[in-house]
Amino acid sequence: MQKYKSSSWLRFFADPLVHFGIFAAVLYVFIVPENNTAEEGAVIDIPVGLRADFDQQYKTQFGREPSDHDYEQFETKWVNEEMLYRKGLTMGIDTKDPVVRDRIIAKTKEIYERSAIVLPPSRSELKDFYRKSKRNYQSAGRYDYEQLSMGVGEKSTKAYAEDVLSELHAGAEYKSFGLKYNHFNKRSELAIRARLGDGFVQALGESTEGVWQLLFTARQWYLIRVNKKIEGTLPDFDDVESLVLVDYKKQAKTAALDNLLAQLHADYEVNRRAPQ
Repeated sequence: MQKYKSSSWLRFFADPLVHFGIFAAVLYVFIVPENNTAEEGAVIDIPVGLRADFDQQYKTQFGREPSDHDYEQFETKWVNEEMLYRKGLTMGIDTKDPVVRDRIIAKTKEIYERSAIVLPPSRSELKDFYRKSKRNYQSAGRYDYEQLSMGVGEKSTKAYAEDVLSELHAGAEYKSFGLKYNHFNKRSELAIRARLGDGFVQALGESTEGVWQLLFTARQWYLIRVNKKIEGTLPDFDDVESLVLVDYKKQAKTAALDNLLAQLHADYEVNRRAPQ
């Protein structure tokens, strides 16, 4: 009989719900009392339109009119959440919990973004915006170029690459050096940038067509010869007007929000020597 009782107690304390209950009790004893003082005369006002909003949402979701009991349950839940929200503020959760802080920041920013008014641009304003930001709408350029990759050991040095370059300029054939050779035909600038970086693309753009030149990038020396540069094409404004309008509104919205934040700065003094 004693053995049965012991095993029962063991199963009781092994129950996860028991663990949670013990944790909640400890939390209440040690944390809640010191923040358990209600605000004197604290009042929770039920919004006038709360019942009407609940009735409408309930009918939409369930297809019938809610009963008074349904609303009472909803109102009790609403009041409980309002009390918990206010108690959380008094406990400093809005500043101590980074998740809550980020949520408040995001919600406040959302409100400011909605209040940032952007007037629709005239067609001439939109065209001017298009001209100033035409690089955003221009298709990527392409290059027809040849590439010699320096090898390993002595062939990987800058000195060796410069020697090869001199011989190429003197008329030597690239095949005579036994280096890895590639010929890229109409390769997209975007693909080149993704593989070899901005420096490589810039060198291609600045190179003289038909002339071998030395280039170092991605920890390796290269010799490149651009045969043809194919400039990206700029579409007609009429073909991308809707896209330009979206970009215009986005940029104008950002500028309007920055202006509102600048006004908000006037309400605060920033102390850069505050203690941790």
